[in-house]
Amino acid sequence: MFPRILKTQNSFSPYTLFMNKNCYNLALELKQYLMSDYLLTQFPILQLPDYMENTFALHVNLLQQRLLNEKTTQSEKDIDHLRFFLKTYVYSELANKYNEKYPADAFSEYFIENYQNRVEIMAPEFKILDNDMQTLQRDEIDENTRKFIRKFIFLNKIGITNNIIQKYSNYVMAHMNYLHSLQYIDIMQYKIYWGMQEELKQLND
Repeated sequence: MFPRILKTQNSFSPYTLFMNKNCYNLALELKQYLMSDYLLTQFPILQLPDYMENTFALHVNLLQQRLLNEKTTQSEKDIDHLRFFLKTYVYSELANKYNEKYPADAFSEYFIENYQNRVEIMAPEFKILDNDMQTLQRDEIDENTRKFIRKFIFLNKIGITNNIIQKYSNYVMAHMNYLHSLQYIDIMQYKIYWGMQEELKQLND
């Protein structure tokens, strides 16, 4: 039986502790993946190390434009949800400029707990048995875990429950389609400033 990740009164095994740390790191990776990966792929003008801040600027401005166009309660909720999502370890300093009422760690804690619960439910699908753990190196365990999580969670399991992950994956898909319909000149006309680190004041325009 694959070791359980869920916390119990018993102490964690070394492997379970390692899995918890690994899942934590992968949760942060998935959070970034949902928000930024397709932008980096589809818009090569977006380059590291600036793309985290620039992605934030892009989505805030797109949602602000949508709010102006639609003037609906849902678009207002989407903007608020975006700002809450961005109160994370990556975006917290910048997000504080927009939405100080949310605690910076609130979303990260929820996301990681939910993500680990998913891994807990899916753990029996692993083809690694307890007695194999003694023969595997840590990097092998890590690689197998990453392959599993990317295959079953990144690709197949996003959005299967009614929670923040579902809502945000739907948001990402909708805006992915929208962004694909834009030309670079359209993006610039929407005041999405790629050089945001030098033009923070323009986000308020």
